[in-house]
Amino acid sequence: MATPFLSTCPECLTKLKLKNPEFIGKKVKCPKCSQPFVVEVAETDEVSAKPNPTSTKEPSATKGSAPPRPRTARVTQPPAADDDWLNDDLGDMGEALPPLPARSSASKKKPRKTSNSGRRGSRATSRMWPLILGTIVGCVAGAICTGIWIAIILSTGYEVGIVAWAVGAVVGFAVAIGSGEWLDELTGFIAAGISFISVAGWKILLFLLLSLDPESAIALSDFFSPYDALWIILAAATAYRVGSGQSGKG
Repeated sequence: MATPFLSTCPECLTKLKLKNPEFIGKKVKCPKCSQPFVVEVAETDEVSAKPNPTSTKEPSATKGSAPPRPRTARVTQPPAADDDWLNDDLGDMGEALPPLPARSSASKKKPRKTSNSGRRGSRATSRMWPLILGTIVGCVAGAICTGIWIAIILSTGYEVGIVAWAVGAVVGFAVAIGSGEWLDELTGFIAAGISFISVAGWKILLFLLLSLDPESAIALSDFFSPYDALWIILAAATAYRVGSGQSGKG
C-alpha cells in the first residue's frame, strides 16, 4: 500500500493529502482556490493513514506573538507535459482544467463594403454612349434606306413589299453595329421604331400634308393597304430581332 504524503498549494497554502507518490511532479487544480500547481512534497515526514494528534501538534507560540505561518519552499520544476495532468486520481480534490477560451483574431480584417452607387453610375455612363451611337447609326441607315425605297417607287410605280422588309433588317443591323456589345431589348425597340418610321413614316407625313388641303378628297386607305400593314410589321419585327441580338440565336 502506498504511503500518503502532503502537498501544499502555493497560492492559498491549502494542504492536500495525496495517497500515491506517483503524483509528484504532475499538475493538479486546487479544490479551494481553483489555481493549478505542480504537486510537491510539503513535509519530509510521511503521513500515516490515521495521524497521531500528538505528532502533528505545533509548538506553542510565545505570548503576545502570532503563530508562525508555515512556509513551504518552492522548487522550480520543469513544465509538465500534457499527459502529466491528474484527472480522476485525486477523487474530489482533483479535476481537469477547463479548456482555454478560443482567441479572437484581432488582426482579422472586416470585409470592405463596396460602393454599389459608384458602380451603377459608371455602368450607366458606359451604357449611355453605345445606346446613343446605336440610335444615330440606325437613324442614318433608316434615312438612306427610305430614300432608296422612294426612288424605287418613283422609278417603277410600284411598292415592292420585300424592300420594306429589307429596310427593317438593315436598320436593325445598323443599331447593333452602333451599340457594340450592349444589345438587349432596349436596342431592339429602338431598331423597330426607326424601321417603322423609315417604312411608314413618310407615308403618314405625306397623308397629313395632303389632308390639310380642304379641297382634297384623299383617304388613309389610299396610302395603306392590308399588304402594307403586313410588310410594316415584318420590317419592325426583323429590326427588333437583329437590333436586340436575337437573330443569331436558335
